[in-house]
Amino acid sequence: SSGWLYDPQDGVTYDVTAELTAPDAISARVYRGVPLFGRTEILIRDPELSFEGRC
Repeated sequence: SSGWLYDPQDGVTYDVTAELTAPDAISARVYRGVPLFGRTEILIRDPELSFEGRC
């Protein structure tokens, strides 16, 4: 899936492609213009902040 991400610290909007790699992890490619020059971030869900089991 693709979209964009705004970083309020530097005021820049980045392109993002992301995929769910595990039930609690997302691999996100963050870049400006060309994916080759971006970086991949692995985002892990924090169980302390999860709504699972609360609703």
